[in-house]
Amino acid sequence: MKSFKSILAIGITLVIFVFLILKINWQEASNHLKNINYFYFIHCTVVILAQFLLRIVRWHILLPSENFKSLKKDFSALFDAFNLGNFANFILPLRAGEIIRPGILAKRSTYSFSSSFVSIVIERFFDLSCVLLLLSISLKFIEGIPEKFQVGVYALGTLAVVLFIFILASIFLPKLLLQIADFFLKFLPLKIRTPLAEFSRDIVEGSKVLRQKKRLPLIVVLTLLLWFFSVLQFYYTLYLFPDINHSMKLALILTVFVGLAVAAPSAPGFLGVYEVGVIGAFLAFGLDENIATAYALISHIFQYVVILLLGFLSLFRTGMKFSEFSAK
Repeated sequence: MKSFKSILAIGITLVIFVFLILKINWQEASNHLKNINYFYFIHCTVVILAQFLLRIVRWHILLPSENFKSLKKDFSALFDAFNLGNFANFILPLRAGEIIRPGILAKRSTYSFSSSFVSIVIERFFDLSCVLLLLSISLKFIEGIPEKFQVGVYALGTLAVVLFIFILASIFLPKLLLQIADFFLKFLPLKIRTPLAEFSRDIVEGSKVLRQKKRLPLIVVLTLLLWFFSVLQFYYTLYLFPDINHSMKLALILTVFVGLAVAAPSAPGFLGVYEVGVIGAFLAFGLDENIATAYALISHIFQYVVILLLGFLSLFRTGMKFSEFSAK
């Protein structure tokens, strides 16, 4: 099954790149690359590091720690596990970092693998609900959308609210949520029902930490903040290109389109799907696909450099060898 998923991911990436090679005017794209304002890489770096810091703090709050003060003690382990998880996602297929991150944290701290892994799943619920909410907002800034698609906009906003209600139910009404889940799961085959039932119980168990005072509001605030910084990252990257419209609306659309695109199967580092997300956002905003390609390439390379440098830093700090890491 893993081999099939790997082949599918690489196949999707290859198809995308073949399409881009044939479709894009690479001479025009390279002309845009020659005019880059490198000064704004400073802004981009500060923003992406701030975003990573917020993610580390949020992860700590989702873990079963006794109090917030333990962040100081746990920060080193969280920092390295987070960096190496990102590192794995950019060099290994099938989002291997989602497994490696909790594994490294379990080895370097008192947190168990299961509690660490469930905390990452809960992260994804918060992120998905936020992205869907941003999508429903960003679609209002795209001209030429037929009125009938406005229904879809409201539906996405509603889905974001439903996901958030699901999170709240897992925190405050766990027994009721499990009863509802068991009722619907009983109609499924046993092979599917069993892992889904275990998953539901893991989510409820992992959500217990959010019943503690102040944790849930903090998670909501941190999620909104880190996605705001994600928008800022795309916004400042626009300033690398003097001839692009430096619009916060475009940055918002980029954040949402890329966020949804990288959820699709792809080669390591979201190669191909990231570029599709960027180009799709530019086209939706009425901009040229050639400058979109230049933006996609330089912004993706920038992310690769930052994540790989942080990954190598944490490899050095933990004493892990690259061969040992890539074999996990």
